[in-house]
Amino acid sequence: MAKDYPNAKFEQAFMLFHLGAKINNIFDTKLAETLISPSFTSTSLETLAAKYAGVKLDKSVRMSFTEIKPLEAFTEAQLVYAANDVIVLFPIWKAQKELISKEGMDAVAELEFDLTGVIASMEIEGVPVDTQKWRSKIEGYAKEHEASRLKMNELLFPNTVQEQIGMFTRDAINLNSPKQIKGAFANIGVKLEATNEREIGIVNHPASKELLHYRKLQKIMTSYGDTFLGAIHPFTNRIHPDWQQIGTATGRFACKNPNLQQMPDEFRQCVSLADYAIVVADYSQIELRILAEYSGDEKFMEAFNSGYDLHKATASAMFNIPIDEVTKEQRFIAKTINFGLAYGMGPNKLMDMLNQEAMKDGKSAKFNIRQVQTIMGRYKKA
Repeated sequence: MAKDYPNAKFEQAFMLFHLGAKINNIFDTKLAETLISPSFTSTSLETLAAKYAGVKLDKSVRMSFTEIKPLEAFTEAQLVYAANDVIVLFPIWKAQKELISKEGMDAVAELEFDLTGVIASMEIEGVPVDTQKWRSKIEGYAKEHEASRLKMNELLFPNTVQEQIGMFTRDAINLNSPKQIKGAFANIGVKLEATNEREIGIVNHPASKELLHYRKLQKIMTSYGDTFLGAIHPFTNRIHPDWQQIGTATGRFACKNPNLQQMPDEFRQCVSLADYAIVVADYSQIELRILAEYSGDEKFMEAFNSGYDLHKATASAMFNIPIDEVTKEQRFIAKTINFGLAYGMGPNKLMDMLNQEAMKDGKSAKFNIRQVQTIMGRYKKA
């Protein structure tokens, strides 16, 4: 019978690091629950025990283990706590296994369970970083961030960039204050309902574009500055992040403490691999190919089988024009909907994306919600 670990990745890493041993025949209740309920409700053992076994686990004893002194015996309460954590796994395992089989996900679950050993090895191995090269990148971003800050002040207050106060100066505006941002934009004739990326992104003004640039730089400084370098282990001189193999509702990987997946390209160059190389491979339009197979959509299947550009073929059907007459804008609309609808994108999000793309081409935002709803209707009928 398969052994069950509430967090197989942790158990795998523990055994690998301390004993050099790999655990086989894994069944991970946390991963299993994520497959069964991808809406990401709690996957804690306490929650699963109540859901599948009707058992309420008393977790108040857990912290007492940190107070145990060397060679000190476990208390009866601690032994009962540990035993209950093991006993309750079996009814959870049985119930989850039945649900997984019912949904035809046995192969998927087996793949995820086997992957825990790989993820554990990745975390133990860690990622080597050239800290000197990394710091030079941060310094470059710091200079660009400062230049963007000054430019924002010039754009919002062209006549008075800074206010002199004795020997010191201060900005004419706090760029992190939504209230001040709204007021400053109002002074240059731009009314903002909100200061989030969605609202700023559709404003066709140099100040709005610079504000988004400033925020991007600030995020990089915050995410990849000293805090990020502080994650380097003092003994291994490597970063050992927390990899999550089902980190999103769509099944994608995620990474935290720190997040290595979203590093800008410049920082990826700082990964020091000596005699190794990073190999990148990607399936061509894999999500849409899966969608085509499962949906059986004739237009999708025809486009893939004939070798046509899927997005152009979709635009051709949507706008009822020959495929060779599809414009760049029409292809972008089709591409955005092709991917977006598969992940539950609504009309508001589509409107934002289309307007932001128009802004990149120097056009004024022109899509309203009614137009977008019409476009989505065309897509569904195509």
